Amino acid sequence: MILFTNYGREIVWTLVVLIMLLFGGKTTKLLAIELGALLVIGIVIGDTAKIVLTRQRPFETISGIILRVPGEHDSSYPSGHALIVSLGAAFCLARFRRKDVGGFLALEAGIVCYSRIYVGVHYPLDVVGGVFLGTAIALLGASLVEKYLGHYLQALSELAVRILGDGPFNP
Repeated sequence: MILFTNYGREIVWTLVVLIMLLFGGKTTKLLAIELGALLVIGIVIGDTAKIVLTRQRPFETISGIILRVPGEHDSSYPSGHALIVSLGAAFCLARFRRKDVGGFLALEAGIVCYSRIYVGVHYPLDVVGGVFLGTAIALLGASLVEKYLGHYLQALSELAVRILGDGPFNP
């Protein structure tokens, strides 16, 4: 659980976007750019929500909590880990043709979400809030990003194809 909590957000999802960019075809590169943009938007929204909706962490308020990782001292609600991995998983399940890849990433997201409670840094409601917020950003945000930034994303995708080539990988 400690490995999932430490590496399941930044490392896994950065690698997903990079693999899509480096080895994906034109459509996959476009999806990688869109996913990357949504992940950045998710981080900003999640950090803003933590400022507005302050809540102490479980190890700060409940005695006997076994803290398995160094304690964080920002707001507990919503879980930023749950938000990001749920955003990524919901995006992949909704947009990838290959549902097995999306399903595998959704399983990884579920384990990361559970790990945040297991290591003692979040209440279950923190994780549920992060999952709902991340899923909403993925589904609503994808349509808004396409509507308002689609032209720019398409241009970035074409530039990526010219620089990196049109790879064989299309999830």
